[in-house]
Amino acid sequence: MPLLAHSNIISTAFIEKKMNKFVEPTRKGVPKGNLIGFPRKKYHAAILCAIKKKYKLLEIIKEINDNISYILMKKWHSEKQFKNIVEKFKEDFQLFIVNL
Repeated sequence: MPLLAHSNIISTAFIEKKMNKFVEPTRKGVPKGNLIGFPRKKYHAAILCAIKKKYKLLEIIKEINDNISYILMKKWHSEKQFKNIVEKFKEDFQLFIVNL
């Protein structure tokens, strides 16, 4: 099997693992002004940004397939919290590969 095919299988397994464990936060019980975490599509976008480095924003939007605008994706990309979780996912992905 070509290396690219293995790469796609590994990245797909990582995405599925992360998304299956994800529980979308709710605002209920959290005071206004406090962070509540990422919605599912933003979390998914952060994972893709971490492991699909060569993807352009439009390709990430297309893969998420959840009515996200290019402007919103650019906004997320500029947020410190988003950048931090992308870096965390990069580390998680490296560990995932090492532990295969």
